[in-house]
Amino acid sequence: MKYLLIGLNFLYLTVASSQNLEKINSIEEAESFIKLNPKAEITTLEISNDSLEYYKKRFLEKDIIDKYRIVKTEPIVSMRVSYIYLDGNKLTINKKRQEIIKLYKKGKSFGELATIYTMDSNFNKGDLGWFNEGVMHKTFEDAIKNHKKNDLFEVDITENKWYYVVLKTYDDLPKSIFYILSVID
Repeated sequence: MKYLLIGLNFLYLTVASSQNLEKINSIEEAESFIKLNPKAEITTLEISNDSLEYYKKRFLEKDIIDKYRIVKTEPIVSMRVSYIYLDGNKLTINKKRQEIIKLYKKGKSFGELATIYTMDSNFNKGDLGWFNEGVMHKTFEDAIKNHKKNDLFEVDITENKWYYVVLKTYDDLPKSIFYILSVID
């Protein structure tokens, strides 16, 4: 009898969960829902804004809506740059930085310069790869946001003695993060 009641209770929660997903409209409501339903979870999905409408429509289709619910959408920006890091504890920055900039303007590739001059362990010829705002030091991100693709610029984080020569390699990429409540059968 005990197992029958547990089974019926589980069945009730599963049926109730898919019927009630459409009533959940916030992260807080989703977290409360998860406490009552062990087969529910919140996951995130990053979507570039050019695909946003497709995914919004897709999550409204019948085969999706019973198991998934977007409970929050948040705009975010991804950025990509290449950089050369100079450690202010180990050398005089301005002279070295001007030397690097001069060589770049004479046609030396930024990747080659990064391989020669960077003082950290970036093995990707200075390419930082795509990263979302809020991940790097605020001063670094703010400088990137204030420049366009192919701009070469300097960033100083003096309190840490971090100094950079930065090449913005791509335009910023506006995206959205979907916070999705899902119920797995």
